[in-house]
Amino acid sequence: MDQPLRIVVADGDEITCRFYEQFLPTLGHRVSTVRTGRQLVEQCRTFHPDLVITEVVLPDLDGVAAADEVARERPTPVILVSDSYPPLCVARALGGDWVFACLTKPLNETGLAAAVAVASRRFRQSEALRVDLAGLQQTLEERKVVERAKGMVMKYVGVTEEEAFRRLRKMASDRNLRLVEAARGILSAGAVFLEMEAAAPTDRRNGHRARDPIGPTRVQSFRASAVAHEIQTPRAIPYATDEQPA
Repeated sequence: MDQPLRIVVADGDEITCRFYEQFLPTLGHRVSTVRTGRQLVEQCRTFHPDLVITEVVLPDLDGVAAADEVARERPTPVILVSDSYPPLCVARALGGDWVFACLTKPLNETGLAAAVAVASRRFRQSEALRVDLAGLQQTLEERKVVERAKGMVMKYVGVTEEEAFRRLRKMASDRNLRLVEAARGILSAGAVFLEMEAAAPTDRRNGHRARDPIGPTRVQSFRASAVAHEIQTPRAIPYATDEQPA
């Protein structure tokens, strides 16, 4: 084993629980045993195990339902143990992503040791992939924000895509911000100006906007000036970024 584990075991049979208590510590693991499904859920809330081993048939709450509740509260790998696995039990186990191994009674030391090692390793790999996926999704969302802000600069400042990106990066550097934070600032300012433009009074008789002191032309001019000022103010605060224009 790579490292010792905290393991919670649920089984209604006293002899089986004694087997877990005697054998798993020889592999270096800490073991806590309970007899019912509800006890399993409660023990996991306080013990925070690295692994759960549970008999499918348990008093008051079966092992599949109990393990499902444990995994919803805190991602935890589970090994199911049973005399047999009817189709309904298999279907319920496949409904979640928390079952990493299944064992059939009577248990033996070799099979149990292998199941514990495989379940623990596969769970760590699964969690690493989940973290990587979340990071990729965040990067994609941030790039979408930067692209929208770049388009706004191109529209209201009247520059090319490359120049818009350069000025956006310079604004981030001048303010010591991440590129996506500077982009969100541009989008927030743009949203305010769009609301102001939408709120301009309209001549109901001909469907055109009335000539008011702050009409669409002046709003657009003010908006362009504001965005241009935000991305052109020179400062000397270095900021490294690995963002590149699309």
